Amino acid sequence: MLSRKVLIFYGISAFVCLCWQQSSHAADQQEWFDDQISTRHMIIIFADAEIAKELSMTPDQRIALGELERQLRPRFSEAMRPPKDLRSKSPEEQAEIAEKRQADVDALEQEFRPQIWNALTAAQQERMVQILWQLNAARALSEVDKVTSRIQLDAQQKIALGKILEQYQRDLSATLEVVRPREERLERNEAAETRRDEQVLKLLTDVQRFEWSTLTGNRLDIVALRPRVNMSRSQLDRVKKAMEQEEKMKKKSAANPSS
Repeated sequence: MLSRKVLIFYGISAFVCLCWQQSSHAADQQEWFDDQISTRHMIIIFADAEIAKELSMTPDQRIALGELERQLRPRFSEAMRPPKDLRSKSPEEQAEIAEKRQADVDALEQEFRPQIWNALTAAQQERMVQILWQLNAARALSEVDKVTSRIQLDAQQKIALGKILEQYQRDLSATLEVVRPREERLERNEAAETRRDEQVLKLLTDVQRFEWSTLTGNRLDIVALRPRVNMSRSQLDRVKKAMEQEEKMKKKSAANPSS
């Protein structure tokens, strides 16, 4: 029979192992999250009413994200703004300017991204990653270890997946070959994304499809969601005003609790 000290040792070891696994899983989630979307796009996604509802975000969380967006926007615009005399610069100087702009954007990403991610609870982070997998099924099924280890595509499925991704890239290139209004480009890209993921999910067997639904949780209307998370600046401004109005209502309610 094991002594009490041995049992305590194994108990502590199991607990430490569990904590490490949870920490590792959270880090893996954030790495996927970081690699998927830009910081500014991240805020746009969180501002979507349907996602906020799906994540059970509190008014305080949405207001906090709105404040981060207000801080980020002017600094992001400044980092991305090219000098007025850019065309008069030599190719070497232009390359140096582009490198400096990218470094400034990367610095903003590193500054703001942890604040945005940490504004969510662990459960919200988990659900957000599931939503991102739904938004990009093809990439999740080809690159995310947690997904690929559960779905386990066979050789033929992997070849078919590669062909679908190649066609998707050709569709994106075809959209860029002709000068089009921004809204039309977005519509074409969103249609290509939807077509890509529908084709990828059709590759799965019934068992794999069940595993996918288990991994990604409650299915959102991704076709309707894509245009909303690709909002234009004017749409983002409307979201910003809505957040500001929500903050004013909250302050008014706090000042007059009896009303």
